[in-house]
Amino acid sequence: MRTLLLATTLLIAGAAASHAQNVAWVDPVNGSGSTCSAALPCAQLQTALDMVADASIIYLRGMGPVGVATLTKSVRIQGSDGAHITGLTINATGKRVVLKNVSFDKANTAGWGIRVVAADSLSVEDASFTNSDGGLEFGPSQGGSLSLKNVNFADSSSGAGAAIRILTKGRNVNVSLDNVSVFAGVSGLVVDATTAGFVKVSVKDTTFTNIGGPAVYATSAAGYARLYLDNVTAVNNNYGLWANGAQSIAWLGSSTIAGNAIGVQRTNSGNIQSYKDNYIFNNTTEGTPLPDSWYTPQMAPVTGNVARADGR
Repeated sequence: MRTLLLATTLLIAGAAASHAQNVAWVDPVNGSGSTCSAALPCAQLQTALDMVADASIIYLRGMGPVGVATLTKSVRIQGSDGAHITGLTINATGKRVVLKNVSFDKANTAGWGIRVVAADSLSVEDASFTNSDGGLEFGPSQGGSLSLKNVNFADSSSGAGAAIRILTKGRNVNVSLDNVSVFAGVSGLVVDATTAGFVKVSVKDTTFTNIGGPAVYATSAAGYARLYLDNVTAVNNNYGLWANGAQSIAWLGSSTIAGNAIGVQRTNSGNIQSYKDNYIFNNTTEGTPLPDSWYTPQMAPVTGNVARADGR
């Protein structure tokens, strides 16, 4: 009898687990909010997220907003047409999230386009962020990695927000930006290592224009911030590149910093190293990349810069 009860319990549990879908469709215009199937898509993203199993895929189609949602699973969200997400919170410890061909438009709704509370990794590709207090905030409680490729931010920060904000929160974080564009708003890329932890940020083929505050800003105290900037353009901003704090180091190569109020800013022993192949010109205050204390008259002339090796 006990064996029969155990078998029945396992059968019911298995049936419940298998009931969760591996694929769901969301259509804000034609969705019925029922099964999230291809034939009967749901109208809101949260409905689909609640319905699918871990490691599933969700397709967005049709024109219009699919609402605010919280994600707790490993999920791939694939967008198309003009469906856009109003706001997404990712609270998924140990999970991997992929967002492809999606747009975030908060319109008159306050908050971040994406806020990552916990995740092993987040990959965002072929995406856009518009009309938000903040674009993307990445500060996972257990650390993690973020990859942005072919992503546009427009008017995606106001007040104390930023288009992209990276936080250590006592953990180690790795970030990659490839072909990212940030236009307007109050802050571009903000890397915050004021709490313990280590953050490494690679930025290449990326532009920052018409930003009211800093285009790229790294600040540190208890933590360490390392920025590797290759072919980065910062034009017509208040600050081009700003390193604040002795644990903030930026390496700058093949980049253009021009037309800003302040081109390069170093405060509180912040470090910016130039490979001497950059264009820093036409800024109201140009600034000096290399800290003066690292140069002595006895040093032989060099044709390029070699970054200081500090083991980090």
